[in-house]
Amino acid sequence: MDEFETITADDLKEKLESDDDFVLIDTLGDMSYQRAHLPEAISISAKDNDFVANVEAAVADKSVPVIVYCASFSCDLSPEAAQNLVDAGFENVIDYEGGLKDWVENGYELEGDDAETMAEELTEE
Repeated sequence: MDEFETITADDLKEKLESDDDFVLIDTLGDMSYQRAHLPEAISISAKDNDFVANVEAAVADKSVPVIVYCASFSCDLSPEAAQNLVDAGFENVIDYEGGLKDWVENGYELEGDDAETMAEELTEE
């Protein structure tokens, strides 16, 4: 079984500010995504039966780095999504394990319709 890498909030922030070619995927689903998501992320729900096909449609080249995230370290969606992508032949899969909660706790901004409220809720947990 192939493994996938993990990334920290600071390293992800650095990647977002660089010109690196990668795709950032919010695996939590559209409702969560509309409320709040990381900058430059696209929404592809890991709960969708067509998750891998949806990622293949969004990422034409399986050698392009794909970074997935979910809500927090205790959320299983992104590690499962990462493994599914590795199993499907994606060559450079990275799981941002800390997700939304860790992003906010590191002082970074979320985007979305309800980003401020979501950030407050995440830091209160």
